[in-house]
Amino acid sequence: MQGGNSIESCLQNIDTSSEVKATRQFLTCLGEVLSKKYQNNVKAVVVDNGVKYNYVLYLEVYSKDVLDNVLREVEEGLRKLQSASPSLQEYLKNMKVQDWGNEKYIMLSKEYVIVKYVLR
Repeated sequence: MQGGNSIESCLQNIDTSSEVKATRQFLTCLGEVLSKKYQNNVKAVVVDNGVKYNYVLYLEVYSKDVLDNVLREVEEGLRKLQSASPSLQEYLKNMKVQDWGNEKYIMLSKEYVIVKYVLR
């Protein structure tokens, strides 16, 4: 999936026939959008171990100024994804957020988003 220029473009391009596929398509696009938007301040890495296993969107953020914006955009994007279809709302309803110092984990069903502030 090719990333767009905004969260909205990511939402327009997802296949909502499968919650797992839609969530993973969206997270991949979101990582691409944030990397483009914040260029040298955000690095996105996707680890996909297959449909039955975990999928991780790992975002390294290198600027304290950008960190709050990235966190806000990730959370806003996930809220918008939930409202894309009733099945996605159900699939993502147990979203949990853990904050561990310079790392924030957002746990979905079998997907995770890790945002880590890295001091350079």
